[in-house]
Amino acid sequence: MSIESEVQKPIILQGLYEMNGQILVLPIMGNGRCKITLEDFKLTGILQMTKSLKNGSIFLEIEDLSWKFTTSRINIKFDNLFNGNKVLGNHMNNFLNENWRELFDEMQSGFEQALSSTFIGIIQQFLNQVPLKQIFND
Repeated sequence: MSIESEVQKPIILQGLYEMNGQILVLPIMGNGRCKITLEDFKLTGILQMTKSLKNGSIFLEIEDLSWKFTTSRINIKFDNLFNGNKVLGNHMNNFLNENWRELFDEMQSGFEQALSSTFIGIIQQFLNQVPLKQIFND
């Protein structure tokens, strides 16, 4: 089954982060709140499923889910970088936003895999509860 989605409004991801490492060969460290905005987000995926018989009903089980996504722009804001050093933090946030394409290219595969794992869990919980005949009325 192929899945395609195009989001008209920006996708905003907000949460907490903790990092100590390198991004694009520059050292980066901090923890706190972050906000990542994806513009013109497009997602295509392939979902592979099999049927299984449970308690006299047919259910779907996910075998594999792989995603590819594109975006026209990513805006990044990490609070409290470098132990709250505002000068270094602002420079790093500016650098990340100026070089978002390179960052995206470096991290895209890992993000797509994480997205697949998350969606498999959510979708499979639904499919475990609802028989195939209730999803498709054929």
